[in-house]
Amino acid sequence: IIGGTPGTVLYLTGYAAFRDSISSAVLNRQHGGEYAAMSSGEENVTKPSLSQGQEFMIHFASGMLAEALACIIYVPVDVVKERMQVQRLSNLSIQGASQNYHGSWDALQKIIKTEGTRGIYKGYAATLASFGPFSALYFMFYERCKLWSTEYLYRQSQETDTQNNERSAKRVE
Repeated sequence: IIGGTPGTVLYLTGYAAFRDSISSAVLNRQHGGEYAAMSSGEENVTKPSLSQGQEFMIHFASGMLAEALACIIYVPVDVVKERMQVQRLSNLSIQGASQNYHGSWDALQKIIKTEGTRGIYKGYAATLASFGPFSALYFMFYERCKLWSTEYLYRQSQETDTQNNERSAKRVE
């Protein structure tokens, strides 16, 4: 709970923030800074849209950046967890070995004291190299599936409306 929940909150809100800011920057660049004025609440203005390739890159980059941000929390939690797991296994195999860490907080403090901040972020690059592409692809596919399902539901509602109108017209006859 201590590491996972804040990490996930940072991951999901980070994705949304990166997606929105990158999208706005791309649209402003395309429209000479006029996008902010267009999106400020005028309902009858046709709002500019992104190409499919731009959307792909925005979701891909936002997913990668969200993972980089969330790893600020995830990696230290994993380092502490893994050090404690390895310590327990080695202490079981060696008779009379004393524990180095007496809980997660103690482990975190001792790692920072002996190895510095670099110690709690060991594996950050490897974690980002493995989970970064996953997050990038995850959000890219998530956004695509969200669009497909919205389009499908819209078509379904249009078909239902058409069928209801035809039934009503037959009753009137």
